[in-house]
Amino acid sequence: MVAFWMSARERGVGNSLWLIGIGAGGMVTPIFISRTTEHWGWRTSFYLCALIGVFVALLWRFYATNHPEEHHRVNEAELTLIRAGRAATGEAAEGQSRPPTPWGKMFSSLSVWGLILSYFCIAYPAYIFYTWFFIYLVRVRGLSVAQGGLWGSAPFIAIALLAPLGGWISDRAVARLGKRRGRQAAVMMGAACSALLLWVGAHTANNRAAILLLAGASGFNLFATATWWAACNDLTRHHSGALSGLMNMCGNLGGWVSPIMTAYIATRLGWTQALDFAALVTLVAGILWLLVNAEAGLEGHA
Repeated sequence: MVAFWMSARERGVGNSLWLIGIGAGGMVTPIFISRTTEHWGWRTSFYLCALIGVFVALLWRFYATNHPEEHHRVNEAELTLIRAGRAATGEAAEGQSRPPTPWGKMFSSLSVWGLILSYFCIAYPAYIFYTWFFIYLVRVRGLSVAQGGLWGSAPFIAIALLAPLGGWISDRAVARLGKRRGRQAAVMMGAACSALLLWVGAHTANNRAAILLLAGASGFNLFATATWWAACNDLTRHHSGALSGLMNMCGNLGGWVSPIMTAYIATRLGWTQALDFAALVTLVAGILWLLVNAEAGLEGHA
């Protein structure tokens, strides 16, 4: 949808805006779940989450459209602006026919392999915050369950603040350096900051300072992540759904490995070493972007 609704100059920002939802949802969830479970039991929290999912599905079904031309709330002035943005970046107008998904080109592209392998790596530390962070705060840092629920929202506040900044910087870097170097610079900046804050936070004794540093690491992780999604639009506009699905599959494989490996390292070497390893994986994610050329489109005009 970002590829169709926005020009190439806005894809970093466009992809960062929906990432704010991860931060906003994550801010509310630890407090919401802990309070709901405390008063009405854990099953009720699951039922309420299911109802929210149904509501979102209905909203998506009746309000969202694939193209701005199909949406009843988009006026002619907005369509003119969107089309002007496409024309300014050399993108073709929307047509009725769609070529088949170029799976062969995707799997033979070094940029695609760099993209999906690096996304595996950047998802690894992100899933620590989704799976282990609350338990880390309670069992390792000694916080109460209520305090863990409150401070557990800190990484998601950082995500809500830093993800849109990362998208904006990515677009500005592209305007100055071109798609290849600009996207690489944005990812490497975010990955380096995330890795550094993760490492320093793991070695900080003061709980409040450590939590804030680790929250910053989570925020800069999503600061960088916006560029991964923008690159899917850069590489193939008409098939960015397929490419982003492939990339997200690999990210979730990283998310599958993350809680298992984190627990393994933490139980044998300690939590500090587990977070150190996550910081190292974050750096690898940034380095792998040397393989990604966002200018190497998989179709005529990405």
